[in-house]
Amino acid sequence: MLNFALDLKDFIRAWLLSLAGFLVGEYGAGLLLNWIKNNSGIEAMLQMAWMPWLLAPVLGTIAAILGLLPKAWGRARWQDWVASVAVVPIGALIVTVVVTAIVGAHGSRIWIDGATQVAIAILLGLLLGVTLKSRSEREGDGEML
Repeated sequence: MLNFALDLKDFIRAWLLSLAGFLVGEYGAGLLLNWIKNNSGIEAMLQMAWMPWLLAPVLGTIAAILGLLPKAWGRARWQDWVASVAVVPIGALIVTVVVTAIVGAHGSRIWIDGATQVAIAILLGLLLGVTLKSRSEREGDGEML
């Protein structure tokens, strides 16, 4: 059984900020793609169609990690970092699959794209988490700021 070091309020703050970052990445990339299409044409936009799939988990993960206050960085374990960053991309994947099924669209890559977002979030979360934890421990018991 996983033993979490963080409190529920830490996770809720991380999840809310992760959702905000995820949405900014997703919709911000969409606005940028629209601007590219209007200024450079559809072909240029299609070449950049990967942006929402990358920006959403990256910004969501960074926001989630920053949402965990520096005091939490020192006591967090690997499972805390994963639980902090993976919830929103997993939720987004579920919503995308359900909506796609409801409207009758067929997207064979949806599972692959969604799993890639989850993997990016988890790997980046673990990398940032380990880095912040070691920095926090060097600074002294999680009291970095």
